[in-house]
Amino acid sequence: MSANTADFLNVDQALDLNNIRRLLMRMEDSIIFSLIERSQYKTNSAVYEPDCTQLGEFKLHQLKCSGSNGCLGDWFIYQTECLHSQVRRYRHPTEFPFFSPLPEPSLGSTSGERTDGEQILAPVPPEAVVNKRLLEIYRTKMIPKLCEGGDDANHGSCAVQDVHCVQTMATRIYCGLFVAESKFRTETEKATELIRAQDREGLMAFIT
Repeated sequence: MSANTADFLNVDQALDLNNIRRLLMRMEDSIIFSLIERSQYKTNSAVYEPDCTQLGEFKLHQLKCSGSNGCLGDWFIYQTECLHSQVRRYRHPTEFPFFSPLPEPSLGSTSGERTDGEQILAPVPPEAVVNKRLLEIYRTKMIPKLCEGGDDANHGSCAVQDVHCVQTMATRIYCGLFVAESKFRTETEKATELIRAQDREGLMAFIT
């Protein structure tokens, strides 16, 4: 599990650029190491083929109802997300699942104001959630370049490592929201002008 350790119960700590920078560096290290681990297996394209008959009719139906094409790799992601959802992973403002619906949170600590406290980040619109695109790029662009072609029959191990890779990359992407929010609060007037002008290049320069 690629844990997001940003303390979003404390506004000052969550939006401190030094804290964010350290968090992002750790995540980038995790991404590199997870990709190295994935590269030890072959491409194993069977993991990504739709309508995996090994899942059986019920599991395949359940998986497809979550927005999947029914491949084995998606089943591993979906089952992992079902578990993580129960311990409130997706209550974090920069965590977004690849599939839904998921079980409601019911396990783990309920202390603090994790779900009802002050919102640091504005709600992210659905069109800004890029998980599906990330998964496509990972499987069709990255895997063929990282891994030797062919099938080594390590489908389970391969799928487990895929989960770690894509979850860590997704978390890293959305943690950039903390950077944007921090800079917006620091230079609100400038940021507002760029937003109203729909100056995409200016906004990119501003937040990076």
